[in-house]
Amino acid sequence: MKITPQVKTFLLGLSVSILILISFFAGAIADRVFVVKPINFLTNKNKFQSQNKVDESTRLSTLVSPEASIADVAEVAAESVVTIIARREKSAFEVRRDVGTGFVVSEAGLVVTNKHVVSDQEAEYLIVDKNNNEYSILEIYPDPTNDLALIKIDNSSLIPELLLADSAYLRVGEEVIAIGTALGEFRHTVTTGVISGLGRSVQSIDSELKKVDDLTGLIQTDAAINLGNSGGPLLDRLGQVIGVNVAVGVGLDNVSFALPINLVKNLMSNYEAGVILQ
Repeated sequence: MKITPQVKTFLLGLSVSILILISFFAGAIADRVFVVKPINFLTNKNKFQSQNKVDESTRLSTLVSPEASIADVAEVAAESVVTIIARREKSAFEVRRDVGTGFVVSEAGLVVTNKHVVSDQEAEYLIVDKNNNEYSILEIYPDPTNDLALIKIDNSSLIPELLLADSAYLRVGEEVIAIGTALGEFRHTVTTGVISGLGRSVQSIDSELKKVDDLTGLIQTDAAINLGNSGGPLLDRLGQVIGVNVAVGVGLDNVSFALPINLVKNLMSNYEAGVILQ
C-alpha cells in the first residue's frame, strides 16, 4: 500500500505523542514508586556543579548547614582563624609570644582582633594561620571607641574569609562556638555554649590585667573565653560570626563576652571609605 505524505505526517505526529505520553507516565511512576524526580535530579546536579565553582572564601555557606555538627563548623571556620604573635628584641634575643586571636573578614586581607591585643608600641606583630604560615602586618587600623582593630596583612589569599551574620537578630539561648588561642598557648581551641544575655556593659582588660575600655552592648556567653581568646570569633551554629570575643570575665565562672559583629561591619565601612578615626 502506498503511503501518502498526509499519512506520513499523521504517523510522525502519532509517534511523537506516544513518546511524550510514555515519558510523562515514566516520570510519574519514578516519582511515586521510586521517589525519583528526574528534573530535580538534573537541577540539583547543576546546582552542585555551580557550588564547586564557588571560591574558598564562601566555603561556610556551602559546607555548613543546620544539620552540621559542631565539629563540622569548627573544622571549616578554623581555617579562617589566626594567632597573633608579638615579637620583641631583648638582650640580643628575639622573644615571641602568642598574645591573641583574630580572623579574616575580607578577601583584601583584613583581619579582625581586639585593639588591646595589638596595642604594644614596642612590639612587632605577626599573623600565623592554622597551617603555621606567617604573614607580615602592613597596617593596623584601631577603633577608638570599641576594643576592635582591623589588621591589613600581605599574601592573604591563602586564608579564606569568614561569613558575617547580623548581630541585630540574636536571641538569648542560641548555641555559639568560640575559637581561639586559649591562655596564649593552645591554638585553635574550640569551646561551646549559648548566648546568656545581650546588651551587657563591662570593662575590658589587656594581657597585663589592666583596664582598657568601658564596653557596652556586649553579647554574654557561657562559652569559655580567656585572655588568649581575645579577638577570636564567636560563631553561630551555621559558622557565621556573630561577635568578637573579649576576655573580660576574669574570676567569673561561665561568664564571657563578645563585641557584636555589626560593630566590625561599621569599622570595615569606615576603613574602606578611607575614614581616619580619632
